[in-house]
Amino acid sequence: MNLTERNKMIDKICIIAMMCIFVEFFLYAVDTCFTTRIDLMLAIPSALNVIGLIFLAISVFLFVKFYNKNDDGNLIYAIEFLVLAILCPFLTYWYYPKYFGLTVNWVHEINKHALWILVFAYYAIRVGYVVYKSYNKTKNNATQKLNKKKAKN
Repeated sequence: MNLTERNKMIDKICIIAMMCIFVEFFLYAVDTCFTTRIDLMLAIPSALNVIGLIFLAISVFLFVKFYNKNDDGNLIYAIEFLVLAILCPFLTYWYYPKYFGLTVNWVHEINKHALWILVFAYYAIRVGYVVYKSYNKTKNNATQKLNKKKAKN
């Protein structure tokens, strides 16, 4: 793997890591609002709907931008924002026991940790795929160069 390919791989990994941090921070902020800010409890569902609309607008913008460029590699970010936009209104129901004052704390703890672990696992798989794809591409390029050399001789 040459330096340019390695730098491209590192750039992709950094972008994936920044998106992971953004999503995890968003989920942490929502969790904090639902669990510690009792005074904001009635305003949180409305705020999540507005945030969902903002994520939807970002998603549509990214779909249009990457579709016009025929950039299929970055289209996944538009899909991720679309999933966040769809997830926002349903986060109220994710925190249903805490939101409606039920005393089923174990449900909230399982929900909170399950969502964070799923998001982290998704981004870990994406990083692994980028690394695998980069090394596989390098291996295929080396094999093609070797085959061309053999064909010339």
